[in-house]
Amino acid sequence: MSETFLIFVQLALVALCWLVEHYFPCVTNRGDSLRRLLSIFAVWISALGAVALCQAYLFQPLINWLAPLQVLSLSRLPIPDEVGFVLSLLLLDLFQYLIHWASHKMPPIWVLHSVHHTDKHVTAATGLLHHPFESVFNFIVTVCFLILFGISLQVIVAYSLLSTFHNLLVHANVKIPARVDRVLRWFIVTPDMHRTHHSVRPTEGNSNFGQLFPYWDWLFSTYLAKPSKPVGQLRMGLPETTQARRFGPFELLTQPFYKDVLPNSNLQK
Repeated sequence: MSETFLIFVQLALVALCWLVEHYFPCVTNRGDSLRRLLSIFAVWISALGAVALCQAYLFQPLINWLAPLQVLSLSRLPIPDEVGFVLSLLLLDLFQYLIHWASHKMPPIWVLHSVHHTDKHVTAATGLLHHPFESVFNFIVTVCFLILFGISLQVIVAYSLLSTFHNLLVHANVKIPARVDRVLRWFIVTPDMHRTHHSVRPTEGNSNFGQLFPYWDWLFSTYLAKPSKPVGQLRMGLPETTQARRFGPFELLTQPFYKDVLPNSNLQK
C-alpha cells in the first residue's frame, strides 16, 4: 500500500467520521469549524513532509548504523510464525505506549506532544494533529526499535495499518453505548478511554496512554476507568496559560517554543 493511497484513505476516514460524529456525537458542541480543520490539515501536511524527508535521507543510514548492534531478531526466533507475529505486535505496541508515556513525562518531548493536546474539540481529525518535530522523533526512535529487535516486515505493515486507522477512530467524537464500550476495552483502546486522556485535569491527562491495546495501562497502573465527569462533559485541551494563543497553523507550529508552555504545563507532571 503506497503512502499516497494511505493518505487518501485517512482523509476519507476523517470525512466518514465527520458524518457519524454529526449524527451520534459524544459531545454535541463539537467546535469543528472549517478554520480548525484547515489548521489541523496544515500541521499534518507539514508533519508528512518532515517524515518523508527522514525516510529519504535517514532510513538507510539508520539501518547501516544499527544493524550490527541488533539485540535479537524476533522474526527468527524458533517459535511458530503465528506466535512470533503476535509477540512482535504486542512488543511494538508496548514500545509505542512507552513513547507516549515519555511524551508526557520528559519536558523536551512534552513541548512537542502538547500540540496534539491543544485541541479543545477532540474529533477524528485530532488524530492528524502532531507537530512535525514530534513526528520526526517518533519515526527515528521507532525505526531504531524495529532494527534493534528485528521486527518482521509483515508485523510493521500490519501495525502501521492498524494504528493509523485506530488513531483516527479513537479520537472520533462518537457516542458508544456503555455496554459495548465495556466489552471493547478488554481488547482495544476505545474512544471513551482516550477522551479521558485528553482531559485538561492532570490526573486524567496522565492516564490511558495505550495506543492499540489497553493492557499496558493495566500493567503499569496508568489505567483510569472512569473520569471525574461523564466523558461527554469533560473539558479537553491544555490549561489556558499554556494553550496556543490562536488555533492556527503558525501558532500550532511555534507553540513548542513559547516560554510558558513548559513551566505552567501540568499535564506533564
